Amino acid sequence: MRKDLKKAAYWYLKAAKQGHVDAQYNLGNMYFNGDGVPQDYTQAKKWFLKALQQNSSDAQNSLGYMYLKGFGVNQDYNKAFELFTKSSEQGNPYAYNNLGHLFEHGFGVEQNYKMALAYYRLASTADLDVAQFNLGGLYYEGRGVKQDYQKAAEWFQKAADQGYGNAHSNLGAMYQKGIFFEQNYDQALEMYKAAARHGSSMGEYNLGVMYLEGNGVSKDVKKAEKLFYQSCQQGNELGCLGYGQLRSQHIRDQQAN
Repeated sequence: MRKDLKKAAYWYLKAAKQGHVDAQYNLGNMYFNGDGVPQDYTQAKKWFLKALQQNSSDAQNSLGYMYLKGFGVNQDYNKAFELFTKSSEQGNPYAYNNLGHLFEHGFGVEQNYKMALAYYRLASTADLDVAQFNLGGLYYEGRGVKQDYQKAAEWFQKAADQGYGNAHSNLGAMYQKGIFFEQNYDQALEMYKAAARHGSSMGEYNLGVMYLEGNGVSKDVKKAEKLFYQSCQQGNELGCLGYGQLRSQHIRDQQAN
């Protein structure tokens, strides 16, 4: 655990106990992520609630996220919607994006792609990378709006320019499949590599497939296996499936010798 993070947590705690709302929120965030302190969702909720009592839009959004995912609390989409709404009323772009997510997937609300589109657009006006990515996804799938691969690519690129790994991965897939762009394995490879560098589990998986199949790169099963493993470690089911299949094949090959 880094000393500077531990020191930050120490000073945030002192300020938080004196009622400083930003310190209360930041301390809750450190407990949520396990930065400078052991990860503790109960403590995260405690400090988010204290900040929320002072009408912190960030605390409202973060506590809403805990209810959305069921981190340290019973999963409750209605509570998440309530908190995201309160946060969004203060103009919080993360809350706009999270409301878009609820409407896109029908979590706690009736599924409504047009509402999702509207909230993602609001969040995107603040240059929020994840909202730009989500907006691109709606254009790509034609949900709530006419399907438009050009606009999808434009929004994915905006998110990618900010280092959003999954956006790089989606652009890579468009290059690989020849969707909107002319099919180009070299460009796909570069996009997948960028996605992997930015921690995208889907980027790692797609890059692994490129190495496994030898598309745009020399075939390298060992690299593919490593990338599938890294993807799996982040909880990507496709990565786990790919890694399991290669390991099983490796075992069968050993038994055959």
